[in-house]
Amino acid sequence: LLTYIEKNNAFSELSLKSLKIIKKCTFTVIFLILLGIVSLRVLAKVTSSDDAAGPTSLCLMGILATSIIAAIVDALQKPLKNDPDIMSKNE
Repeated sequence: LLTYIEKNNAFSELSLKSLKIIKKCTFTVIFLILLGIVSLRVLAKVTSSDDAAGPTSLCLMGILATSIIAAIVDALQKPLKNDPDIMSKNE
């Protein structure tokens, strides 16, 4: 995306595709963090070791940061989706 912006192609079909890829990656990262939280909680229960509250809270902060990135990407994606020049190239 930054390369397209540098080449003055910020409002192109390629930048829209890269934003979609970034958005999919953010949801994948959130899913993987959730799997990490579940495995941490299960491991803490099974081993009867220390409480997993600290790592869980760090994971939740990571989810918050990733969600903010996803929201920013969505906000950048909306004007590109509504641009008639880009949509006419798709047809």
